[in-house]
Amino acid sequence: MKTIAIFILLTSSLIFTPHLWADPIIIAIHEQPQCKQDSQMAVRVLFSKNDEEWFALYNAFAADKIDISHIIWTAAFDGHNIGKLKTFDPGFTTPYEWTYSRDRLIGIFPNQQIPKMQNKGKEFEGWCSAPDYRPVVLVNQPNYKDPSGWKPFRPDGIFKKVLFTKFKAVAGAAESCLDEQENKTSPYTYTAKDLLIYRAYQNKAGQKLISIGLDSKHYHCDGPIEPAWTPHWFLIDQDIYYIGNDMSVIDAGDYDNDGKSEMMFWHSGYNEDGYTLFYNDFRKRVDYYWKYH
Repeated sequence: MKTIAIFILLTSSLIFTPHLWADPIIIAIHEQPQCKQDSQMAVRVLFSKNDEEWFALYNAFAADKIDISHIIWTAAFDGHNIGKLKTFDPGFTTPYEWTYSRDRLIGIFPNQQIPKMQNKGKEFEGWCSAPDYRPVVLVNQPNYKDPSGWKPFRPDGIFKKVLFTKFKAVAGAAESCLDEQENKTSPYTYTAKDLLIYRAYQNKAGQKLISIGLDSKHYHCDGPIEPAWTPHWFLIDQDIYYIGNDMSVIDAGDYDNDGKSEMMFWHSGYNEDGYTLFYNDFRKRVDYYWKYH
């Protein structure tokens, strides 16, 4: 009888427990999906915050915790509100769980001015191509300001020496090819002078984000590029912290309105694309990635 009573109590609590989170903050992205014949703009719902943590909505179990049936999004860029976007959920089913994060998109209502920005620099290249329009962060609340004040800057050559030891520790040894047709690799000995600074940002507090790596024009090998030849990101604060590679900054903003800016990155690697959100002063990250086969 005790076992039956316990079972009834547990099932009753499950029945009456609210399924949806109460007023969660949700982040989506307005993008041109990779590797699709139809290159129309779409909206991909990525992350949600409940209490203190951000969660990736990369499967049906996680996504069922929030209501995305009808949302009016704020499009955020560089600390500004660049427009609104209304979406609806057309529903989604897939026989293969691994395709959910790749193919789960929501609908955009017609007859509205869609905030989009041309990708003039052909950045944010993915597994198939670089999009015509850059990805833009969407928030279901009007949280678009960037109190940290992240801006691009042009670093001088001293940062190659500053970051060399840390870079070599994570990138390791490198190889290259003399001839792409023969594709025979040989060790590539490199120093700080051989490093290339790809991108650099700094904020009001003096923190710096710098991506650095070997110049891929000297690689000459066919096939997937080795890690040392891809951009590696470092946060320079009181110390130097490695935060990841194969990423491009999309935007920074205080998306949860807690007074501190988060930063969104595009990620692309071998058979893998997606998005990364850094928060809590880069102490934490959450990833929404997918594969193509």
